[in-house]
Amino acid sequence: MKNPDDHTRLLNLLSQRERQCRIEYRAYGGWLALLTPLRWFTVSGGIVLSALAGATVFSQPVFLGEQWSIYAGVFALVASILTGLHAALNCDAHQAECHRLIQLYQSLETGYQAANALPSSEIPQRFKELEGKFEEAKLKATASPPTYFRERAERGVDK
Repeated sequence: MKNPDDHTRLLNLLSQRERQCRIEYRAYGGWLALLTPLRWFTVSGGIVLSALAGATVFSQPVFLGEQWSIYAGVFALVASILTGLHAALNCDAHQAECHRLIQLYQSLETGYQAANALPSSEIPQRFKELEGKFEEAKLKATASPPTYFRERAERGVDK
């Protein structure tokens, strides 16, 4: 790279991409921190409530009381709603994609950081490789954190 201004611009771009990657993986991490307990609630709630509803075999008044059949019906209804929400929202695939993207953006951030330490002549080629991976990540991502988590991640990075 012959022009010092080009070199400076490239170093600035490396820093900007490093920051963007940090924001992305923090945003996905924050989103997953919310989704994980919700996922466990929908999965375990569906299991536990189904089991309780299935306990109608014990619905003789001596075992569980006169009102047990009403409780069992409510448990079955709530269990089916929780299980349906979990399946309809495709929670497992979404969370797996978020985990994949967190790892990818962390790896890219490290790559951008390491590129700064390369000899000046090697930086443009490494930047081009990293940019290809960055663009591919953006284009192929099938999950995205809500705006709130991205904004929160930006505030955290800017501190």
